[in-house]
Amino acid sequence: MASAPFPDYTYSKLNLKSGIKHLKMFNVKDFIVISDVVKSAMKQFAEFELKASYPPYEIYELKTNDNHYVSPLAYEPVLCKTKNWKRLFFEWFKEDSVNDVHLVLDKHTKGLHPFTYKMTTDILKDIPKIPIDVTHAYVHELVKDDEVVIETNWINKPLLVKISYHKNWKITGADEIYQVSPGFMLIYPQSKYVRLYFGYGISDYIGMSLTISGIGIIGISVYTRNRWRMIS
Repeated sequence: MASAPFPDYTYSKLNLKSGIKHLKMFNVKDFIVISDVVKSAMKQFAEFELKASYPPYEIYELKTNDNHYVSPLAYEPVLCKTKNWKRLFFEWFKEDSVNDVHLVLDKHTKGLHPFTYKMTTDILKDIPKIPIDVTHAYVHELVKDDEVVIETNWINKPLLVKISYHKNWKITGADEIYQVSPGFMLIYPQSKYVRLYFGYGISDYIGMSLTISGIGIIGISVYTRNRWRMIS
């Protein structure tokens, strides 16, 4: 039975052809299978290789995945203006005919932006599909805890970072981090070296301040109580 955690959304049936594309999108190299139906279906695809078996579990490798978290886009991204971006991104993810073209959420753009194409409707068939020649693109990434270091020659051109977008991500070597479908980050490097790192936001500083204040109040309370006992 297919997983369907959100009842307001419709879900597709087992489709390994689409599944391969989605696994690559999320940079999934190895994964675990327990369903006999999926195991049987996977035998029809040369892209999957069985690496280990621990019944009822089997571990497979997707041999055609490039194993990179940062990669140049094959098509020009499209800036989209929408009120329900979560629904649009979900529908985009399901639609194989268009999800090579990544959608950029316009609410995070600041004035001038590098995007040539803009979509003002939620109709996916309106997405323009403009290829980018990535033949000479060089990208090397080093992924650490809360940090991604990138070396590239892809200056002022779109790089997809296959890591979940969050407003607390900061960047050096590029002006801005854009939120892009299905929930990743998009950057336009302005130098050979780019560094993405997860920093603190206002809510984090407020939380730390409250924590320190709480510890201080507890300390004062304990000290005052001990002093009172000594005097008594």
